[in-house]
Amino acid sequence: MNAKSNNVFLGRNTLDGKPLAPVDIVGDKTVETLRTTTTTEYIIETRETDELPIGFKETVQKGVPGKKVNVYKITKVGDTIVGRQIESEEVIQEPTREIVLIGTATETFETVTEKETVEYETEIRTDPTKPKTYQFENQAGKNGSVEKTYQIRKLNGKEVGKTLTSETVIDQPVKRIITVGSAVEKVEYTTDVKDVDFETVIEYDYTKPKGYEEVRQEGEKGRIESQYKLTYLNDELVDRTLVNENVLKEKKDKIVVKGLGVVVSIRSVVVVEEKDFNKVIEKDETQPEGYSKITQVGSPGTITTTYEVTYEDDVEVARKEISKVEDPKAVDEITVIGTSKMTERTVDEQVDVPFKTVYVSDNTLPAGESVVDEEGTPGQIIRTFLVSYRNGKEISRTIVSEHKITDAVNRVVRVGNATPIVETTELVDETESIDYNTLKEFSDQLPAGTTKVIQAGKKGQKQIVTL
Repeated sequence: MNAKSNNVFLGRNTLDGKPLAPVDIVGDKTVETLRTTTTTEYIIETRETDELPIGFKETVQKGVPGKKVNVYKITKVGDTIVGRQIESEEVIQEPTREIVLIGTATETFETVTEKETVEYETEIRTDPTKPKTYQFENQAGKNGSVEKTYQIRKLNGKEVGKTLTSETVIDQPVKRIITVGSAVEKVEYTTDVKDVDFETVIEYDYTKPKGYEEVRQEGEKGRIESQYKLTYLNDELVDRTLVNENVLKEKKDKIVVKGLGVVVSIRSVVVVEEKDFNKVIEKDETQPEGYSKITQVGSPGTITTTYEVTYEDDVEVARKEISKVEDPKAVDEITVIGTSKMTERTVDEQVDVPFKTVYVSDNTLPAGESVVDEEGTPGQIIRTFLVSYRNGKEISRTIVSEHKITDAVNRVVRVGNATPIVETTELVDETESIDYNTLKEFSDQLPAGTTKVIQAGKKGQKQIVTL
């Protein structure tokens, strides 16, 4: 709102705002000075801001009217004012403009849910039976949690306000409870002196007869000085602790000698004991893993010990070893175990079969001459071996099968004969035995180190026909 002027004195030649009426001058003419204060209007200024939403106004500076002082020269005739003239005008306070902010920002609202920690409280309890230095935690504190929902107010996307709309407790906090002592503790020290009774020590003398008794030393009481720490709670004694002890006089035990008159005898005692044998494990790298064989059966030994035993009234009081003999001596049990890793695999090799030379008599050639009609060609077979390895090194191989690829072609030589000869041809039939192979198969059905023949070997035969 604009401020309006509130004039104390207005008009050109009046004091109350009304024109002066013509009057007749009666009496003496006088001149007076009149001082008046008037107010001046302030200006209202509006400014746009994005810190207020659209439609909102906020006055950030109130308007204040200004003030000025006018000095007038007043002319009177008698009591009637007949003229007025302004002599000076002085501003004593400038007007302060009023500033109003007009909102231009877009206002939006969002709902946000947040989980917050609720700090636990600590309750302190006092125990009048405990000293002030005492403190004990009866129950550990644990923070709780609460879920709070807020309405977020934003202007042009910027948060300007946050209002809590609801909250839900998820976990109630657990109060921490501590007990502290409240009793008044007082500590005092006191000293006591008391006698210490002597003890009676009995010493036995085997050289004295039974029933003999003699006081060898009279007993004397000792004396000690003890210092104690006394603790009071609320003037009540609750603890008495020994802190120092000083021997003022050593006690002297009473010694009494008594006769035993015992019968001493010495006897020879023989004790026979069995000595267990040791079990020795020997490793054999030539045997496969899992192999185990006892190569020497263990047997216990016998130890014969002779003692000299001293008895007093048939009660043993001492013994001394005279001799100790081990016969027979214990024999260690020796077990051999295999440590080698045995593997087997089949290997195929191609082998040449040598050809034979056949000589044919030829009466068309002079004696002593020969002609090769056909060169010999070796044959070829594939021979399959079962190869055994120990720790990766071959130790044996056995033929398990042979497969013929090509037959050998014989070499044919004609031999000359100067005289006519009668050539005869005959077939020679020979039979040759074929040795069988021995196949080893490892089985987890048999104990390590044992062997079992599941099929006996049988030699084969082959027939050789020579022309």
